Amino acid sequence: MAGKKMWAVTIVADPDKSTTVALLKTLELNAKYMKTDFAGSVVGYANRPGDVLNDAEALAEAEKLFK
Repeated sequence: MAGKKMWAVTIVADPDKSTTVALLKTLELNAKYMKTDFAGSVVGYANRPGDVLNDAEALAEAEKLFK
């Protein structure tokens, strides 16, 4: 995995997206351990299938994620 990139894309059912801080920090630490570049993350808000399409902030972040 050394030299590769890692991204995180996840959904949370709580409008307070800070609940994902521990998850994202864990992924960052794992990437560091594997000598992988943690290249970013997107956290969307949804409770039902398709709900994330109403999260304009997450959609905007997703468009920039792989650039």
